[in-house]
Amino acid sequence: MNRGRLVVLTTLQDDRQLESLVRDVESKLAGVNKRAAATQGLLPIAGCELVIVHTQPGEAVRVRSPTDTVVEVSPQLTTILHTSPAGPLLANKLLYLCLKHYSLASTTVTGIPMKEEQNASSSANYDVELFHHGESHEIGRAHV
Repeated sequence: MNRGRLVVLTTLQDDRQLESLVRDVESKLAGVNKRAAATQGLLPIAGCELVIVHTQPGEAVRVRSPTDTVVEVSPQLTTILHTSPAGPLLANKLLYLCLKHYSLASTTVTGIPMKEEQNASSSANYDVELFHHGESHEIGRAHV
């Protein structure tokens, strides 16, 4: 089965622009599937998830559509809208989307002593975030 995910990072002016974007993707998807049906050896796209990340400087978000909710547009297309102000919160949102896409989880190892290069006689403790298969968290919970 041919499935995909399209991530769009943009600044939306209003709900009409969001609806226009979704309609355009739906139209392109229908065109691709029509060509695939007419061409031997090409698989139609059975499912496409359109992830829209709406961001803009500051707190002024003008889009009123529901966020973080999967909306089925057609049998082949679902959308989900995420909003985040530009800056560190946007970086966190993008990291979340990457972890979800690759089915990863995060574990933080704290208090790792490391020598400071400037002063070899002293050390400081650091925290390190590790990314790994998300299944490892599920396996650990099953044995508890």
